[in-house]
Amino acid sequence: MPVVYRCSRCGFPLYVFARVGQSSYGLPTPSEVIYMHGGRCPRCGKELKRPTIRSIRIDVDVASRVVQLLQTARRLHAPLTGVELHLSSLISGLRGTGEAEAVA
Repeated sequence: MPVVYRCSRCGFPLYVFARVGQSSYGLPTPSEVIYMHGGRCPRCGKELKRPTIRSIRIDVDVASRVVQLLQTARRLHAPLTGVELHLSSLISGLRGTGEAEAVA
């Protein structure tokens, strides 16, 4: 299940967590993502803030496509690097949606 942190003004993906094992630290908190970017969106310069419960969106359709993609890759013994590239393009192509998305 991918988790995407986006800027609430321009939709820029601040951080994409595509799968478990991507990072040895796990999913970063919104505060950590804000710190990674110095408190401002790199694209539009908006001040980033922690998301509210109302600003978090869940898109089940995207999640089901991601699960299908990963299952197919495992069946075909495909390297996950290619799958991750396709997954990140899928996520960035769906501007404003994500499996679990926090808008800062």
